[in-house]
Amino acid sequence: MAGTSDDRDHSPPDAAPPPPPDTAPTPPPDTAPAASPSHMAVSWSERALAWGARRVRVWARRLQTQRTTVGPMRKVALAALFVPVFSVWLALLRLHSWRRGGIALVAETDGGMRLRCRPPDLVPMYIYLFGLWEPDLTAFLRQRLRPGGVFIDVGANIGYYGLEAARFLGPGGRVVAIEPAPWILAELRHNVRINDLDDRVRVVDRAAAGSVGMVDLYAGPAMNVGLTTTVASRGFRRTATVEAAPLGSLLEPEECRRAAVIKIDVEGAEAGVIDGLIELLPILPHDVDLLIELSPAWWPDRSRTPDQILAPLCAAGFRAFTMENSYWPWRYLWPRCCAPPRAVRGPLPAAVKRIDLLLTRRAPVADGPSPV
Repeated sequence: MAGTSDDRDHSPPDAAPPPPPDTAPTPPPDTAPAASPSHMAVSWSERALAWGARRVRVWARRLQTQRTTVGPMRKVALAALFVPVFSVWLALLRLHSWRRGGIALVAETDGGMRLRCRPPDLVPMYIYLFGLWEPDLTAFLRQRLRPGGVFIDVGANIGYYGLEAARFLGPGGRVVAIEPAPWILAELRHNVRINDLDDRVRVVDRAAAGSVGMVDLYAGPAMNVGLTTTVASRGFRRTATVEAAPLGSLLEPEECRRAAVIKIDVEGAEAGVIDGLIELLPILPHDVDLLIELSPAWWPDRSRTPDQILAPLCAAGFRAFTMENSYWPWRYLWPRCCAPPRAVRGPLPAAVKRIDLLLTRRAPVADGPSPV
């Protein structure tokens, strides 16, 4: 369920995620898109938009620089060259999506992993155009992961991070991809299969939570299916009910003992997942890294602050750092120009919609200790 919880509206509020025509379960009638010729055959408009997508991708790749340092004037120039082309295509794509649904494409990451994409869904669209997602987090994972380790992805979405991790962990490594949404799960399984990584990626089709039970799923909009959540306060339509359990029930003991990085992106349900994670601290490696996206503005229990929820982790020796993470399209034109994590020096905001954190017990990765 890993999307972005930024302040921008990516879709009309009534839009629903289009299920894959070959494998995905059909959402309940109140959320399923109406049947149209575009679901049965590729229309001329889909072909035109797919052609436009290829042209925008070529333009984006030409503009992309692999420099690790890019000056502000160069950034402005790259953005000015890219945004008009991207904006026209995106406007046409959104109009088509509103009337007839998204288009189907196959993306390839800059590491050679293939994923089925359905623009205008934000995450796969960016992967198709730019070859990666969340450059700063991707760069961090590529630095941290080593062959033979385990990467645990809570809220795996379509599998971008899991596939990238599997590449770095090698045949002796393992990825645990936890994704409960049936319409996203089908895409995740498909992407694992087409990359021949079934032996390295274990897919878990339950939701991570603070206790065993059943939870409702609320589907994210078609423009950003990754916003799918178990939190009703986001205002999305309820589309399914799935099993939920703490991480300790979803993970095998050996996976916990070998965990290198645990990534949590659950769109407002972080408190319960972290509560379950705390129970695993005695068996997790001392050098495990935690990447957590917090969305406290959407927490059902607003009486708990981010500092209170993270306090047991900090008491166990973890230090908190913020991670840069921008979703503006021009940011992806300089993917190797990444900011280092910054030490948290005060209370975390309690009303922010999204903040990306690194919690680690390793040697400092930024200046000064974290007081959190």
